[in-house]
Amino acid sequence: MLNKIYESLPLFYNVDCSDCFNLEALILSPIHGVAMMRTKNGHLYSAPVKRTAIFSAMFTKNLSVSEWVNDNVMFTY
Repeated sequence: MLNKIYESLPLFYNVDCSDCFNLEALILSPIHGVAMMRTKNGHLYSAPVKRTAIFSAMFTKNLSVSEWVNDNVMFTY
């Protein structure tokens, strides 16, 4: 059963960052538990994130990307 769940998950999930002031791209990997971010000034960051936070970002309709990053990514360092 667990294999079916992993087969149906996307390897990478691209989050729409059009409303975000600092981020140009946010890519989530639910299998690996990693968030990859690209800022407007060209810096790339990768950080471990809880999978539950990734799933909440994937299935939330009106997601505030800045709040999600502040709540789930910035405090994992």
